[in-house]
Amino acid sequence: ATAQLVYELGSLLLHLFSKEEARALASGIVVDSARFASANEETFAAMFHLLHTAAISYESLLAETLSDPSFPERVMVLNGLKNIHYLSAGDYILALAKAPFTSSAMANAMVQLGADVGIGYYSHASTMYFSIRVSARAHSELKLDAMKIILPFAKSHEGNAGGHARAASISIPDYFSESIVEELFTRKLLALVRKKVGKAFLT
Repeated sequence: ATAQLVYELGSLLLHLFSKEEARALASGIVVDSARFASANEETFAAMFHLLHTAAISYESLLAETLSDPSFPERVMVLNGLKNIHYLSAGDYILALAKAPFTSSAMANAMVQLGADVGIGYYSHASTMYFSIRVSARAHSELKLDAMKIILPFAKSHEGNAGGHARAASISIPDYFSESIVEELFTRKLLALVRKKVGKAFLT
């Protein structure tokens, strides 16, 4: 997470964080870690120090950092949930849904509902945008890393990618099939499941 890295670098340089800096970095860690769904011991240690320095409670920080989605955003996500396409490899589930301008929220929603990989996507102005989320289970048990899958593809196909192992996004020209990112993750998911349990098939 970027905010955590900034905190760790500042600490190495013996920087004394101001209240405002600590507050900003704490907010960044909340967002980057998806409320600590993707975190380690250092993340919690950093958060403890930053909250103390900023003199703010975690509840107050959440209220400042996270805003409720607007009515149109909620409607678009709910509409997208009507059209989820999913498959499974062993007992791991990949779900995909078209979600104009709410692909990130859609990917999050699918993982929260039980998918191990959630992919939300939409097309706009000759570009396709994909948001990918990976469950804690798939990341810890299979070592599934979203960035390792999409970054090489983006670099070799005029695309852009960013994020980390459990939350990433990619944009590519719209002359590719809408199913291209799903296919990338399906192949990798199946390979990892087979590595873990032996025989496995897509259903």
